[in-house]
Amino acid sequence: MRMRRRDRQIKDIKEILEILDNNDVCRVAFKDEEGIYIVPLNYGYEYNNEKLTLYFHGANKGRKISAFENNSEVGFEIDQKKELLARDEKLACTYTYQYSSIIGNGIAKVISDKDEKRRAFEILMKHVAKKEGLEFNEAVMGITLVMKIEVTGFSAKGSKG
Repeated sequence: MRMRRRDRQIKDIKEILEILDNNDVCRVAFKDEEGIYIVPLNYGYEYNNEKLTLYFHGANKGRKISAFENNSEVGFEIDQKKELLARDEKLACTYTYQYSSIIGNGIAKVISDKDEKRRAFEILMKHVAKKEGLEFNEAVMGITLVMKIEVTGFSAKGSKG
């Protein structure tokens, strides 16, 4: 992906995975007939063979569902504020944040296969709750939407202030 401030680009995959590990919310942008629709969602992720996949769960009805059923291409963003810094506390334009972020694009898909859905739930719980080996209520799993974004491109950047 193109980036204007290449001096802030993060290329080290360990740093990128650290951003994913240290955050809980991914903002996903869908496009429908009403326009752009951005939804903050808890996520889990997998990074295998240089391929990133993001996992989400939620209600199986609503605008996000109809949006990606009509257009599965989505954008996403994850960010982390670290610290507000000021070179001169009396001048407004001298303030800046230390931050890191990931932005990207991908294809959203509903996971309907029972085994893949269970695996996605396990990935989500490992990331969000930091727990593994949890039991799952089959009835709740059956009515909960689980989707994934197969990431087609992403970039990361950060500022140390």
